[in-house]
Amino acid sequence: SCAAVETATSIATTVGEQAGVINRAQAESIRKSTTAVSKSMEDFTPEQEYYIGRAVGAVVLSKYRAYGDAQVNQYINMLGQTLAAASDKPEVFNGYHFLVLDSDDINAFATPGGHIFVTRGLIRCCPSEDALAAILAHEIGHVQLRHGMQSIEKARVTEALTVLATEGAKTLG
Repeated sequence: SCAAVETATSIATTVGEQAGVINRAQAESIRKSTTAVSKSMEDFTPEQEYYIGRAVGAVVLSKYRAYGDAQVNQYINMLGQTLAAASDKPEVFNGYHFLVLDSDDINAFATPGGHIFVTRGLIRCCPSEDALAAILAHEIGHVQLRHGMQSIEKARVTEALTVLATEGAKTLG
């Protein structure tokens, strides 16, 4: 539907230009504004969320090394997968992925699409498996509630409003 709006806008502005109702700059301003608004309203597919999450995960892994203990990572994955299966969003495109980061920092990250990272430092702070499970459940909640994607969607709306304001100022200013 967004593509249809952009096509209709393109046709209408071309007709408006040819009829002399609007000039070339106004037509381009309308097209640019429509494209920005259309983009801000597009929904992301689960596959797109996954690949956005992979890109964010790559940034995380450029700052932190993965912890090399396969047994610890296997345990975190088993615990995380069990919790994810019991969540309100037990499945995401290509599944949930859990990884321990080799850092003394006390932190955990969840990316769109189900990539969840937890640091060694945070694991050491957990007095029990229940505490670690609560942390992983919290991160699964971020994925389930799409907090990362909501931030991206808000940024798209902000970008669209900025384009509208800029193009409006050009036309009216």
